[in-house]
Amino acid sequence: MLDENTLKKIKQYSGANKNTEELFNLETTELDNYINDYYTAMESWVKKKYDIPDKIPDDVIQIIIELTSNIIRSHAVRQDLGITDHENFDFDEAVNNIFTEDIEKRMKPYIKKSKIHVFSI
Repeated sequence: MLDENTLKKIKQYSGANKNTEELFNLETTELDNYINDYYTAMESWVKKKYDIPDKIPDDVIQIIIELTSNIIRSHAVRQDLGITDHENFDFDEAVNNIFTEDIEKRMKPYIKKSKIHVFSI
């Protein structure tokens, strides 16, 4: 479960600290679980797509918070809870829709690099 400070940041950034029941039709505990699920999924996605050290750097944690907030806000606008409402929810597509140019630039140092093996005959 997320610590209280991270949860509070995500709620503020996403707007989930206002009109929670109207936007999401969730009780506070349910919303906290929902946010935690998205944060966990976003952290996993970032680790899969980028070369992130075991101890996640603070700048990457901030980006995960922003991505989580963006996706929650986008779902609130559409009145769609995505990850909990759909059996075949496409997480990659959802992230691509909220992955801003700014976030992409800040993640550049963590792009996975693959070695190229050159050989001659």
